[in-house]
Amino acid sequence: MECETYRLGISARLDGEDAGVDDATLAWHLAHCEGCRRYQSEAIHLARATRVAATAPTPDLGPTIIGAIARDRAAASRRFDPEALRGGLIALAIVQMLLALPVLLLGRDAGAPVHIAREVGSFDFALGVGFLFVGWRPARAYGMLPLLVTLVACLGVSTTVDLARGTATLLGESAHLLDLLGLASVWELAKVDGPPRPHGQRGRGRLTPIG
Repeated sequence: MECETYRLGISARLDGEDAGVDDATLAWHLAHCEGCRRYQSEAIHLARATRVAATAPTPDLGPTIIGAIARDRAAASRRFDPEALRGGLIALAIVQMLLALPVLLLGRDAGAPVHIAREVGSFDFALGVGFLFVGWRPARAYGMLPLLVTLVACLGVSTTVDLARGTATLLGESAHLLDLLGLASVWELAKVDGPPRPHGQRGRGRLTPIG
């Protein structure tokens, strides 16, 4: 029981608490008790190791965790396979150009004058070429967005007005669905590759060209 009292006093001193025994008495006991001296040495070593561990710097994992969360969210928001989108956009472009060829060459478009019909055919054919180029070089998708958004917005307004006035039919205006699908595909590809960066660097996706 005597050694236990002194050992409690040693622990209390290391913790900065009241030892319950005066210094002289504790020193006298340590001078005559090898077990308590060994206990004191181990307690001092343990206390020092604990203080060093407590003060050791810890790495800041905040940016790493936030970056991982952002990547997970980006992956979750990517609803379509980019390669499948490219293939679909190329197929859509071919259909767009095939539908535009008769209008362009023959000048026939729902009773429109020949000159107007050929201009419409030229525009639709050029738009198909644009879709084809984005499917082949998806890094160009971001640059196509202003043109496509403006086109689809204007077509949406004009189609709504014409349908309301009865000057157009749903079947006749259904060809514009190709423009809407093309815009959706280019939009998704632009999200993958991102906006252009200085010195020719691209965004996060870096899709490779076909061929």
